[in-house]
Amino acid sequence: MAYVHLHGYSTYSFLEGIGSPKIIAQTAKDLGQNAIALTDMGGMYGAILHFKAGKELDINAIIGVELGFVLDIQSAKNKEIGTMTLLSKDFEG
Repeated sequence: MAYVHLHGYSTYSFLEGIGSPKIIAQTAKDLGQNAIALTDMGGMYGAILHFKAGKELDINAIIGVELGFVLDIQSAKNKEIGTMTLLSKDFEG
Protein backbone atom coordinates (compact mmCIF):
# COMPACT_ATOMS: atom_id res chain seq x y z
CA MET A 1 0.00 0.00 0.00
CA ALA A 2 1.39 3.39 -0.99
CA TYR A 3 1.89 6.23 1.48
CA VAL A 4 -0.35 9.27 0.97
CA HIS A 5 -0.01 12.60 2.78
CA LEU A 6 -3.48 13.46 4.11
CA HIS A 7 -2.67 16.77 5.80
CA GLY A 8 -0.84 19.59 4.07
CA TYR A 9 -1.01 23.36 3.73
CA SER A 10 -0.50 25.41 0.59
CA THR A 11 0.30 29.09 0.34
CA TYR A 12 -3.41 29.67 1.01
CA SER A 13 -2.75 28.88 4.69
CA PHE A 14 -1.22 32.13 5.93
CA LEU A 15 2.38 31.67 7.14
CA GLU A 16 2.00 27.87 7.16
CA GLY A 17 2.04 26.71 3.53
CA ILE A 18 4.84 24.89 1.78
CA GLY A 19 4.04 26.02 -1.75
CA SER A 20 1.34 26.51 -4.33
CA PRO A 21 -1.12 23.66 -4.96
CA LYS A 22 0.67 22.91 -8.24
CA ILE A 23 4.12 22.75 -6.60
CA ILE A 24 2.75 20.42 -3.91
CA ALA A 25 1.21 18.11 -6.52
CA GLN A 26 4.39 18.14 -8.62
CA THR A 27 6.53 17.32 -5.59
CA ALA A 28 4.26 14.40 -4.69
CA LYS A 29 4.54 13.08 -8.24
CA ASP A 30 8.34 13.53 -8.22
CA LEU A 31 8.44 11.44 -5.03
CA GLY A 32 6.48 8.66 -6.70
CA GLN A 33 3.23 9.26 -4.85
CA ASN A 34 -0.05 8.77 -6.70
CA ALA A 35 -2.18 10.97 -4.42
CA ILE A 36 -1.90 13.93 -2.04
CA ALA A 37 -4.34 15.87 0.11
CA LEU A 38 -4.59 19.63 0.46
CA THR A 39 -6.05 20.69 3.82
CA ASP A 40 -5.59 24.44 4.10
CA MET A 41 -6.55 26.12 7.37
CA GLY A 42 -9.98 27.70 7.58
CA GLY A 43 -10.81 27.66 3.89
CA MET A 44 -10.68 25.79 0.63
CA TYR A 45 -9.20 28.59 -1.45
CA GLY A 46 -6.65 26.36 -3.19
CA ALA A 47 -9.00 23.43 -3.83
CA ILE A 48 -9.70 24.16 -7.51
CA LEU A 49 -6.01 24.71 -8.31
CA HIS A 50 -5.17 21.51 -6.41
CA PHE A 51 -7.78 19.55 -8.36
CA LYS A 52 -6.56 20.93 -11.71
CA ALA A 53 -2.92 20.16 -10.85
CA GLY A 54 -3.88 16.61 -9.96
CA LYS A 55 -5.63 16.14 -13.29
CA GLU A 56 -2.70 17.64 -15.20
CA LEU A 57 -0.11 15.50 -13.39
CA ASP A 58 -2.24 12.34 -13.23
CA ILE A 59 -2.33 12.06 -9.44
CA ASN A 60 -5.35 11.88 -7.15
CA ALA A 61 -5.88 15.33 -5.62
CA ILE A 62 -7.70 14.78 -2.33
CA ILE A 63 -9.67 17.85 -1.25
CA GLY A 64 -9.91 18.76 2.42
CA VAL A 65 -9.84 21.55 4.97
CA GLU A 66 -8.64 22.09 8.53
CA LEU A 67 -11.23 23.85 10.67
CA GLY A 68 -10.85 25.39 14.10
CA PHE A 69 -13.42 24.78 16.83
CA VAL A 70 -14.08 25.46 20.50
CA LEU A 71 -15.93 23.25 22.97
CA ASP A 72 -17.69 26.07 24.79
CA ILE A 73 -17.76 29.85 25.06
CA GLN A 74 -15.22 29.87 27.92
CA SER A 75 -12.75 27.96 25.75
CA ALA A 76 -13.22 30.60 23.07
CA LYS A 77 -12.55 33.39 25.56
CA ASN A 78 -9.35 31.63 26.68
CA LYS A 79 -8.36 31.07 23.05
CA GLU A 80 -8.35 27.29 23.55
CA ILE A 81 -9.02 26.37 19.97
CA GLY A 82 -8.82 22.84 18.61
CA THR A 83 -8.60 21.82 14.98
CA MET A 84 -10.19 19.08 12.92
CA THR A 85 -9.14 17.94 9.46
CA LEU A 86 -11.98 17.01 7.11
CA LEU A 87 -11.41 15.14 3.84
CA SER A 88 -13.88 14.72 1.01
CA LYS A 89 -14.77 11.15 0.12
CA ASP A 90 -15.95 11.87 -3.43
CA PHE A 91 -17.48 14.65 -5.56
CA GLU A 92 -20.56 14.73 -3.33
CA GLY A 93 -18.58 15.10 -0.14
